Amino acid sequence: MKKKILLVSPGTELESIDWIDRYAKNIKHQPAYVAPLSIATVAGLTPDRYDVQLWDEAVQGPAERNLDAGYDLVGITGYSDHLSRGLIVADAFRARGIPVVLGGAGITAAPHKGKDHADAIIVGEAEATWPRFLDDFDAGRVLSIYRAPLTAEIGDAPPPRWDSIAAIMPDSYKSGSVETSRGCPFDCEFCDVWKKFGRKMRTKPVPQVLDEIRTLERIGMKRIYLATDNFIGAPKYAKEVLRALAPMNRQFRYPMSFMAELTLTLAQDTEMMALLAQANFTRVLIGLESTNEDSLKETRKRQNLRGDMIAKCRTIASYGIGITGSLIVGFDNDGIGVFDDQAKFIQEALIPIPRLNILRALDGTDLYDRLGADGRLIDMDKTYSREELRSLTLPTNLLFNKMRRSELYEGFLALQEQVWNWRNFEPRTIGFIDNFTNLPDRGADDRLDRVVPQLQATMRQLPEADAGAIDRILSHVRAKAPAYVWEIAAETMIQAYHAAQMPNMRKMLTRQVAIERRLEANGGYVPLEIEPVVAESIAVPVLA
Repeated sequence: MKKKILLVSPGTELESIDWIDRYAKNIKHQPAYVAPLSIATVAGLTPDRYDVQLWDEAVQGPAERNLDAGYDLVGITGYSDHLSRGLIVADAFRARGIPVVLGGAGITAAPHKGKDHADAIIVGEAEATWPRFLDDFDAGRVLSIYRAPLTAEIGDAPPPRWDSIAAIMPDSYKSGSVETSRGCPFDCEFCDVWKKFGRKMRTKPVPQVLDEIRTLERIGMKRIYLATDNFIGAPKYAKEVLRALAPMNRQFRYPMSFMAELTLTLAQDTEMMALLAQANFTRVLIGLESTNEDSLKETRKRQNLRGDMIAKCRTIASYGIGITGSLIVGFDNDGIGVFDDQAKFIQEALIPIPRLNILRALDGTDLYDRLGADGRLIDMDKTYSREELRSLTLPTNLLFNKMRRSELYEGFLALQEQVWNWRNFEPRTIGFIDNFTNLPDRGADDRLDRVVPQLQATMRQLPEADAGAIDRILSHVRAKAPAYVWEIAAETMIQAYHAAQMPNMRKMLTRQVAIERRLEANGGYVPLEIEPVVAESIAVPVLA
C-alpha cells in the first residue's frame, strides 16, 4: 500500500479563510486568486510510490480536517506571512503522531522558528532536497534540517502535479500558475528574492512552459499567472516565451489571459510591450514602491529612478496592459506628506487597482538586519496581546523614522479612503481606458455575459451614485475598447468590494490607531532580540 502524503499551503490566519467564505465567493466567483503552485511543484517531485494530496486552506478550509485521514507524512510550505499559521497546522498533526516537514520561503528565511514544530526542515529549493528527504524518510533516518547546496536547474524537474485538485480548480481559482524563471537581478533592501534565489535568472525551457500552460487549459483554467519575481529579468528569454505563447494561445477555443510580475523597466522596451499585448497579457504587477526619490534610493530601487514614473506607467497601459502598482509607505525618508503624494500619483498614473502596503521588515532581508541592529524591530508577541495580534490590520514590525506608528496608520487610512472612493476611481479608470493607444486586435469577448449578473447584484447593494459610476465606466469601455470590457468589469467588481469594505477598514484602522497611541504613551513597544545565527552541527545531504 502506498504511503499517503498531505501537502499543505496554509492561510495567513483562520480569519482569512473566514473572509473567503463570507465575501470573496460573492465578488469574483472563485474563492482564491492563484492555484497553489508551490505544493503542486513538490507533488511533481514526489515519486509514484506515494499517494499525494494537495490541500490549500484558502479553498479547502483548515488543514486540521485531515487529522484522522490516515496520512503518513504532512509537508507544509509558504511565505513569511503563512509561517505562523503553518506552525499551528504542524503542531496539530504532530500531536496526532504524524510526522511533519516544513519548507518554503518563510522557513528558509527563519529556520529557527520551526525547530520545535517539525520533524524536519527543508531550507532552500525543494528540487535539490525533497527526493533525498523522502529516501531518508522511508529508511527511518530523517535529519532535522536539509539544506540545498546548489541552486536548482528548474528545467530539469518534473512538471507540477495538479491531479488531486484538478476537478475543483476552475471553480476555485481565478488563475492557474506556471513558473518560468527564478531570481532577480536587483537587490532591493526590503526583498529577499535575490538573496534566496540569486541575481542570475534561471529559466525553464520554453517548450516545458507551453506544455504546463496546455495542461492548465485542459483542466479548464482561463487565466495564467506566470510565476517569477521578474519575468523580464532575462529579456531575451522572456521574448522567446512570448513569441511562442501568442500563436499557441490563438489556437485555444477561448484565448487565455496572462499576468506576470516584472519591473518598470518594461516601459523602455517597445518590442516587449507589444509582445506582451499580443500574447494577451492583461495585467502586470510592478513594484513601484514609492514616489519619493530619497525612499527609492534608500531601499535600492534604482530601476525606478530612471525617468518619469507616471509617464512610464501610462506608456505600459497604452498597450492595454493594466498595472497592479505595488506601493509602500513607511520608508525612513517618508514623512507625513507621503500619503497625499501616493494618492496623487495613483490618479495621475491611471492605476485603477493599486496594491497599498505598509513597510515590513521580513526575515532574511537586509532591511531586517539593518533595523534589528538599530533596535527598531518590535517583538510583536510581547508588545501586543494575542487578541490584538489577530485583529491587526496590515501589521508591521518596525518603528518608523519620520512618523510615529499611530501617525502612519492614520495616514494610511486617509490614503485608503482617497483611493477607494468612487469619485476618484471613476475618472482614473476612464482615463486608463482613454489611454489605450497601442491596442492589439483582440476580437470579441463573450465572457461579459457571465459577470453581468454579479455586477447587477453588486449595483443593487450600492448607493445610487456608486451604481451610476459603474454604469458610466462600463458604457465608456464598451464604446472605446469593447474587447476590454471583461477586464474593466473585473476591476470594477474589485473596486466595489473595497468601497463596500471601507467602513470595516475605517473601524479596524481607527482601533489600531488607538492601540498605537496607548503603546506610545506608555513606552510599550518591546524591542525584538535578534537571535544569533549558529552553524548547525548536523550532516547535510549532498547532491550527487
